[in-house]
Amino acid sequence: MPDLKPGESAEVPGSGGRTYVIKNSDGDYSCTCMAWKHQSASFSRRTCKHLKRFRGEQSELERTTIEEPVEPDIPMPRVLTTTADISAAIETLCGFSRLWLDTEVAEYRIPKRRRLSLIQALADGVKPNTKEVIILDVIDQPSLATLFVDRVMKDPSIQKVFHNASFDLDYLGGGDAVNVFCTLREAKVLPESRVSLPGSKSLKALHEHFGLGEVDKEGQKSDWQRRPLAGWQLKYAALDCTQLRSVHLKLIELRKWLDDTNAWPDGVPIISAASAASSASRKASSTTPRAVKHSSQSTKPRAFELFRDGASLEDVQTETNRARSTVVGYLAEFLEQEGLTDPAPWIEIDETLYNRIREASRSTGTDRLKPIFEALEEEVDYDRIKIVLACMRSKE
Repeated sequence: MPDLKPGESAEVPGSGGRTYVIKNSDGDYSCTCMAWKHQSASFSRRTCKHLKRFRGEQSELERTTIEEPVEPDIPMPRVLTTTADISAAIETLCGFSRLWLDTEVAEYRIPKRRRLSLIQALADGVKPNTKEVIILDVIDQPSLATLFVDRVMKDPSIQKVFHNASFDLDYLGGGDAVNVFCTLREAKVLPESRVSLPGSKSLKALHEHFGLGEVDKEGQKSDWQRRPLAGWQLKYAALDCTQLRSVHLKLIELRKWLDDTNAWPDGVPIISAASAASSASRKASSTTPRAVKHSSQSTKPRAFELFRDGASLEDVQTETNRARSTVVGYLAEFLEQEGLTDPAPWIEIDETLYNRIREASRSTGTDRLKPIFEALEEEVDYDRIKIVLACMRSKE
């Protein structure tokens, strides 16, 4: 089979008369097709039918199955895959008053294909290590995810703790979920005039700020569709829950100290004192679990400010605590309002893709996105279509 030397590229014919360019960048191969671009795997592990056709199936298999990350030296979590085991675990989780939860989503970069892969849970009252984390593998069992929502997420007697809860609730009951506590939201509402917290309120930033240890988030971008999942992936998924528990308890402790005193233990600085009235008000409200709010009226201006500062979509999503689809909508409005025609700082759209979307929209109209999506043979995600249309309107 032919191959490319480092730095070389070649054109490969695709379907519908299209031509794609594959390239060897020091051993990492890329392709200009949408299937390659939208994979959740790391750059070096992506492949597509054009690369397989050019280099051969076996060569691509060998190339994309090397360099697995080092598996952390921590206990393996309890991974459940059968209907009986997952159903029994859900019933067990119903017996606890608090759960620290997280999810992993397969094929996240392709909206049409997104699906829940894992539900991770750590219960209050058990040892806070990865061995006690329960991982429910529900990727091919959506009925079990529904059972989890019905038995756990809708139960008001169980407090569900997430970081960036709005993301997880997209897959776990949405507005039907009750008694939800979001550590991201809590970190954002703590008074900046009194407490020192990092600018980013990500779980990694908070965990490291509180001196709880460094956090490796490389696993977040891994392929959650593959089966079987690697040991390092499962341990990464479990760590999300143990780290969430640690950050949550620190935030609770910080909230209590803010309400009761003007000092924080272990030297974490309080910048200034707050009034007794506001302290009492916070103390009264902190005993009630905070529900996640979904109103966007106050977050859109903040999103626009962040876009002006050059923040990425991911950063804006974290800072506003909104779903990616909402943030993409904000970006589309921002581009039109500012008269911007280049989305490059926020989302990758090359000239070829831009022209494809433009031509498709001219034949289908721009009132609805789905006809454009279908005209593009479902190869281009809705986010990019929406952004290109916004840039086109900015040029008018």
